[in-house]
Amino acid sequence: DIGCKTRFTRFDSILAIHSSLHLKRESPLSQSIVNETYDTVRLAALFIGHPASAQDCNEPTTQVEMNLCAGKQAATADAELNAVYKDVMSRLDDRPEAKKALREAQRAWIRFRDAECAFRTVDSRTGSIYPTLLANCTADITQSRADALKSLTECEEGDISCPLP
Repeated sequence: DIGCKTRFTRFDSILAIHSSLHLKRESPLSQSIVNETYDTVRLAALFIGHPASAQDCNEPTTQVEMNLCAGKQAATADAELNAVYKDVMSRLDDRPEAKKALREAQRAWIRFRDAECAFRTVDSRTGSIYPTLLANCTADITQSRADALKSLTECEEGDISCPLP
């Protein structure tokens, strides 16, 4: 059946997107969020007759496209956070205590972000919009964390409240 074949081709597209979202183990974006988003999008793609990948995330027209675009935004924010985090960690190479403190703070922040987004999306958990809301929350909070860490790299010389040299 052509319809079934098309849906499975779209499913393959989603698999490719999902694979690109599977980030390294040290990534601040937890795998559980990616997996939950993927599961919902995968099911939607099998039952909806629209393309599984939005070409233009400026104007997604279906829930599947919105979910995919929101997932891309979350992955982009995560990639930026990873880059900033690695930069900050490298600046602490000669300060093991500070490096350990940042690692612990980052792990606590990940738990906070996941719990906060779970709270913000609790009422939509069974709906088709859940992946979009969850990814948007993750993207927003992740971008805020990236901005906060980046500001540490721009401290004025002599600022003793700044943990970076």
